[in-house]
Amino acid sequence: MSASFELIRKAVHKDADKEPDVISIEEETESSILVHDLEDGIFDKYYRICDTDVMDKDWLLKRVVITPSLAKASEQGKELWSVPVPFGEVCGVISDFIMSCIPKETYRTLNRLVLMYDDEQDFDYLQEVPIGDYIEDFDYLLDAHDLPSEHGVGITWTSDCITVIHVKNIKDASDELLYSGEITAAEQDEDVMRGILMTIAHEFRHLQQSNPYQDESTKFMPDPELDAEDFAIGCYSRRFFIRKA
Repeated sequence: MSASFELIRKAVHKDADKEPDVISIEEETESSILVHDLEDGIFDKYYRICDTDVMDKDWLLKRVVITPSLAKASEQGKELWSVPVPFGEVCGVISDFIMSCIPKETYRTLNRLVLMYDDEQDFDYLQEVPIGDYIEDFDYLLDAHDLPSEHGVGITWTSDCITVIHVKNIKDASDELLYSGEITAAEQDEDVMRGILMTIAHEFRHLQQSNPYQDESTKFMPDPELDAEDFAIGCYSRRFFIRKA
C-alpha cells in the first residue's frame, strides 16, 4: 500500500466519523475505498478511490468500454482512419498514453472510460453494459446524464466517475480542419488521435477536480476549463518527448 493512499484512507475515515450523514464508506479493500458522498445535500455521489500502486494496464483496460459502432468505424473503409485499423490496436495506443503520460492520481477514481461513435446505436448498446459497485448498468445513468452534445468531444459524469469520449465528433472537427487547409490528408490520422488523447486527458482532469481527496501537492488553476486544457496540453507534450526518447 502506498503512503499517499494510506493518508487518503485515514482522511476518509476521519470525515465519515465526523459527518456520517455526509460521508459513508460503502466498501473497503486493501487497495481501494468506495465512498458515498452527499456533500451538496442533493445528489448522491459515489467514487472508488484506488491505490495508484495497483493501477496497471489491466486495471485500466477493465474500465474501458468500446462501443460496437466505434469498432466498426475503425475497421471499415476510410470512415475514421485513412486505412482500416482494428480498434484494439488503437486502444493499445490510448492505454499506453494514459499509463505513461497522465499521472495516476488524476484518474484514480475512474469507474468507466467510454469510447463511442454513433449516438443512437451507442445509447441502446450502453443501456445494458454492466458497471458494478453501486449500480448494475448504464440504464439509470443514461436517464440521469447526457452524452456529449452535438459537437461535444467529451464529457465526464463526475457524480459517477464516468468519462465519455465522442470519437465521431473528434473526427468531424478534424474533417473541418482538413477542408480549411489547416491540416493535410497525410496529417489527419495523427490529428484525430491527438484529439482522442487530449480529450481523455482533459476529461480525466475534470475527474480529478471532482475528487475531494487529493495529494497535498496537487494544484488547480481557478478556472476548471483552463486548468483541464492546460493539463491536457502538458500530457500530450509528455507523450511526444517520451516517444522521441
